[in-house]
Amino acid sequence: MKRLFFSLTILCTLGLLSISAAKPNILFIMVDDLGKDWISCYGADEIDTPNIDRLAKGGLKFHNAWSMPQCTPTRATLLTGQYPWRTGWVNLIDNAGGVDCSDHEVNIKILLGEIVSAGDMTEKQRNKLLVEMTDDVSELVLGNNYKQTQALSLAERRARERVGEYKRLMNALESAGKLDRALEFLPSDEELNERATNGQGLTRPELSVLISYSKIDLKESLLKSLVPDDEYLAREMETAFPAILTEKFGDAMRRHRLK
Repeated sequence: MKRLFFSLTILCTLGLLSISAAKPNILFIMVDDLGKDWISCYGADEIDTPNIDRLAKGGLKFHNAWSMPQCTPTRATLLTGQYPWRTGWVNLIDNAGGVDCSDHEVNIKILLGEIVSAGDMTEKQRNKLLVEMTDDVSELVLGNNYKQTQALSLAERRARERVGEYKRLMNALESAGKLDRALEFLPSDEELNERATNGQGLTRPELSVLISYSKIDLKESLLKSLVPDDEYLAREMETAFPAILTEKFGDAMRRHRLK
């Protein structure tokens, strides 16, 4: 669903390893997209990392780490020794723009594919129309992402005051087996209580995760109801497509297989 960021920290003493040494020499290696299971000294059997293994053998290996789910906050933490909300590098969310663009592309191509199969459009006409709608799709994607960022900003503004609400939401999702806080790097109730004492709430990355889970839960509830079949509300589907498709292929759109 998202790319993982791994940071490998190897603490090694260069030269003579003496207990009496006042200040050990430290070599810090930071690598993107590298998991510990891909390094020989951590058990990898398909990849050889002899240089890293040699450094690890002469020093110390860490087996526990704390990380933010996004890359930049983690880098800032490693470089400064401070938590992300101390460095200020928490204002990041996942690649919503890329995902949104892909969603629009899939929905549009499914719609036009069925129209072509029905003989109401040629392949050449379809390709020409796709090119012509480039700017329209871009505007839809930008509009959606503006609203996503706005939603996060509004949630962040009251994150400290609504700690109790977020705790109840996470507990409800966990009880239903829909959320694993540890997996999603979300704070425990105890950590949230500590943050509240210090005048802090959930960070933007944490809020973005909760918004995603809330959408998933809401979608499941809607699919179990009669709302998707309501003729009036079904018109909202048209807002996900460029206006030209709504005008020309409104009937086919209402039969969309991903409706």
